[in-house]
Amino acid sequence: MNTEVMETVLHEVLNEQKETGKLSKQLISKLEYLSEQIEKIKAEMNRYQKASTTPNPTVQKDLVQKQIMIFPEFKSPECYRLLFKCITSITIETYSFLIIKAVADYWCR
Repeated sequence: MNTEVMETVLHEVLNEQKETGKLSKQLISKLEYLSEQIEKIKAEMNRYQKASTTPNPTVQKDLVQKQIMIFPEFKSPECYRLLFKCITSITIETYSFLIIKAVADYWCR
C-alpha cells in the first residue's frame, strides 16, 4: 500500500513539474517577444530623436518670451493699484445692484 501511495504522489509531482515546465517555456517566449518589442520601440525613438534634433533653417524662428503677471509681487504699487480697483469695482457693482433692485421693486408695484 505504501508503494501505491508513493507512486501516485510521484506521478502527481511529475505532472505538476511538467506543467510548470510548460508554463516557464511560455513565460520565456512571452518575455522574449516583449524584449523584441521594447527594442523596436527604442530604435524608433532613437530614429525620431535624431530626426527632430537635426536643425532645419526654414522652421527655426526667433521665439519671444512674454511674461503675464496675474498677481504682482506683494507690497508693490501694482499690487495696491489692483487691490484698490477690485474693492472699488465690487463696491460700485453692489450699490448698482441695490439701486436697480429698488427701482425694479418700485416700478413693479
